[in-house]
Amino acid sequence: MLRRTESGDTRYFHEVILKLANKGFYVDNCVTSVSDELTLNMFLQEATMIMAEGKFDLRGWEFTRKDSNYNNEDVVPLPVLGLMWDPVRDTLNFNPSCLKEMISQEEYITKRIILSMAQRVFDPIGSMFPATLVPKLLLQEFWNKNLTWDEPVDEDTSVEFRNWFHELPSLLEIAIPRWVDIVPTSDFVCSIHTFCDTSNSAYSAVIFLRVVKNQQLSVHLLAAKSRLAPIQKKGKMLLAATIGARFFRNVIDNFEFKEITSYFWSDLSTVISWIQRKEEWATFVWT
Repeated sequence: MLRRTESGDTRYFHEVILKLANKGFYVDNCVTSVSDELTLNMFLQEATMIMAEGKFDLRGWEFTRKDSNYNNEDVVPLPVLGLMWDPVRDTLNFNPSCLKEMISQEEYITKRIILSMAQRVFDPIGSMFPATLVPKLLLQEFWNKNLTWDEPVDEDTSVEFRNWFHELPSLLEIAIPRWVDIVPTSDFVCSIHTFCDTSNSAYSAVIFLRVVKNQQLSVHLLAAKSRLAPIQKKGKMLLAATIGARFFRNVIDNFEFKEITSYFWSDLSTVISWIQRKEEWATFVWT
């Protein structure tokens, strides 16, 4: 229905139709951004009318209350795409529902329990990956020990995992600003910075947006991603640069940046020399 409305004559604003038709819906939730309260009120009215033509009832609207004229006394954080969104502070937070299932002291720790608990920490942005890496690293160690899924792990691993689990509530203190200030002005300058790094255990990429507006500088975390280093350590430096480049393309496509200055940062001199090399690469590097 939205596609037909987008291509045909309509009395609705084209911008509202595009927000709904392109990337506005995630399952049964409509999630989008507008620039101000006037545009918000127009979007609420138009989107409701458009969807009503297809017999879809859009309701339960929530929006950012930061610096708004609305009453904020009864506003509580809301679940959005697996995270908790605070409409008053306009921040994204860890979802405490992941911590509901506790582990008793008498319960044996197994590979199955470690995997189950690790998957409960939902982190689509990647802001918590230093914490989520811990159980993944424990699981990687088990592959060489041939443990079954329900066989108890050794005591040292059990203590390490319990300590990790009991520290998870600290993630509730993390608050990531949802809004990134990319509304153009006369002196608006922004750039994307992708950092890649590796260690003996894992490699990762982090992407920041740097904005200079009205002579004020701000830096925003857009996304981050990590991977376990392969058991065979060869090429992990190059793998870090690879996920950085792929992750950068994914962020650019999703944020719909048309033209933006981009920088890639790495302290891995070997990888930089490989990338800048004009001669034919070795098989592994080329692949």
